[in-house]
Amino acid sequence: MYQCGTMDPKHKKTLRMNRVALAQSIDAIDVLEKLVDRMIYSSRKMEDILSKGSKQRITNFLLNDIETRGPKAYKAFAESLVETGYGHLADNLIPGISRNVISDRTEEAYPGGVPMEQESSAVPIKQEHVGNGYAGNLNGTARYVQADHRNISNQISGDHLQLGVNPDVTGMPVSQPSTVIPNIDPDRVYKMCTSPRGLAIIINNDKFKTMKQRLGTEYDVRNLQYVFSRLGFDVQKNENLTASGIKALFQALSAFDHSKFDCLVVCILTHGTNGGLFGTDEGIIGIEELTNCFHANKCPTLAGKPKLFFLQACRGESVDNGIESTDGASVIDQSNVHAARQEFTPQQFNFQSSLTPMSDSAFSSQPEMGEDLVDAMRDKLPSQSDMLLAYATVPGFVSWRNSKCGSWFIQALCEVLLQHASTEDLLSMMTMVNQKVAYAYESSNGRHKQMPAPVTMLRKKVFFFPGR
Repeated sequence: MYQCGTMDPKHKKTLRMNRVALAQSIDAIDVLEKLVDRMIYSSRKMEDILSKGSKQRITNFLLNDIETRGPKAYKAFAESLVETGYGHLADNLIPGISRNVISDRTEEAYPGGVPMEQESSAVPIKQEHVGNGYAGNLNGTARYVQADHRNISNQISGDHLQLGVNPDVTGMPVSQPSTVIPNIDPDRVYKMCTSPRGLAIIINNDKFKTMKQRLGTEYDVRNLQYVFSRLGFDVQKNENLTASGIKALFQALSAFDHSKFDCLVVCILTHGTNGGLFGTDEGIIGIEELTNCFHANKCPTLAGKPKLFFLQACRGESVDNGIESTDGASVIDQSNVHAARQEFTPQQFNFQSSLTPMSDSAFSSQPEMGEDLVDAMRDKLPSQSDMLLAYATVPGFVSWRNSKCGSWFIQALCEVLLQHASTEDLLSMMTMVNQKVAYAYESSNGRHKQMPAPVTMLRKKVFFFPGR
């Protein structure tokens, strides 16, 4: 992973000619951090160098050792000098390089969570396509993607996951199946052929009574709308619902006639605690209370069909490190959590009028209900079957969100779905999301990580494009 070997003799000569100026001017610690980002050094090697003693000894060791780090180290060293404020010295190594490298010294220019050292190399680039990932500008700010992709093998297709932050995926195409898969086994794969596939409901809460505003969540909403519309769903967005408003929305979804659809997707973006989600009134609603609305006896037109819940919220204590915020609850007065509840009104409930309650006739004829429903009714499936709860984080832990990129979990989810929905089943893709979040993201202070936690009650594989 880390390059060692012989540097070009011309580059070695140039380094030595500039040795005095470099030794007198640079802060080797800052430069080393950039070299770790570029995978010239590992974090362990950096710690070893930092143990050499004084700053001058560290600088001298770095200037000697960089010559042994391989042919890519020279340019990486020059770029690192630019990004740490030594552009004039970098120009002595590679004339004009300071004009071609965008500095990532400020949080404003680097809107994403800092990629994990050793596992990804994030460098600033101009607007362009890099590999299979989109690297466009967002509101005029610099965008960052990997310079060197880490070879994380896709077990089935042999592709590589692109690590890093992608605050805007709307420029990325959704991969399409190249061949028709005949004879999909209905006992192993859910039917997924209706148009639209089903409803994709997004609940986005960003403003609360006393809790911090969830800055950056608008990027998650935009990305989710784009991804699920490209996957064939009818996407419907709901903004800033109280706890009672969320309950009312789920009750309406439960009563809705889904017989013409093959799936339901629900994405909830809000503050959370372990086992519960916050409405904008800071009332708590239990997750189980919501999923109970879709048990087969309460929502028969979804019986036997996949019901997919993607939950971007904390499940424990929150931590705040400046530009990055969390979706936790510790910033509010817990004594007022329930006092702020308010009754649901039609004005607060901004649910699409196209969701009409299921008529009595929908229950009167089993053939009209679809094969999945008939089979489910006849076989008496467990009431909680055919569900996936994709939590952004494990119980007790925070879920990270960046004010200028959105949440780590939703970013990774959208990228993976766009890249692999044509060939992979959902659980395989959720494993990719786990890998991406675990390796590609950490908080700006470098101390905090995140691990998504999908919980499955699915009985079959979910392919968004089975046989197509």
